[in-house]
Amino acid sequence: QKYCYAYVKIALWRSGIVDGILEKQAAKDAGPQLVKAGFTDISSSLPQVEVTYENVSGETLKHTQPDLTYSLPGDVIVYEQVAPVATDPAGHIDIRTYHGFVSDFINLRVFPALGVSGNKRYRVIGIYRKTSDLMSEARVKAFLRIIREHEAKGFEKPYNALKWEGKKQ
Repeated sequence: QKYCYAYVKIALWRSGIVDGILEKQAAKDAGPQLVKAGFTDISSSLPQVEVTYENVSGETLKHTQPDLTYSLPGDVIVYEQVAPVATDPAGHIDIRTYHGFVSDFINLRVFPALGVSGNKRYRVIGIYRKTSDLMSEARVKAFLRIIREHEAKGFEKPYNALKWEGKKQ
């Protein structure tokens, strides 16, 4: 619907991940603004996959890009359109969720890089991470609390408890 970058910018701002609305520009050029806002480009640190497209002439085009299956919830993914014909110079941008992607992209349950909007095909040109799974620290603390409460029950200082402190097991 061509509002992907607007929606992503508002989502990042309203969730408190960025301090304000990012500058206006094409979605495919969002990378430097995301880095300026504290994101890290993790594209080269992820496994790469070769994606094959067919252009209007029937030629097979191959692109190497980060494998989207390794993106985590909260990652911002930036795309450029490459085939069959680049009719969308702005590209595309979305945010990875647990179950798909958040953007104005019509079909959110599939990877946009595989092309599901008409004949558009997108290539991943950047994956940016500032934070993922905002609840991960809370989950780890809850898990440790469960262990502490079970394993160190009755000890004066549960975090420092050792089984050989003279307490009966």
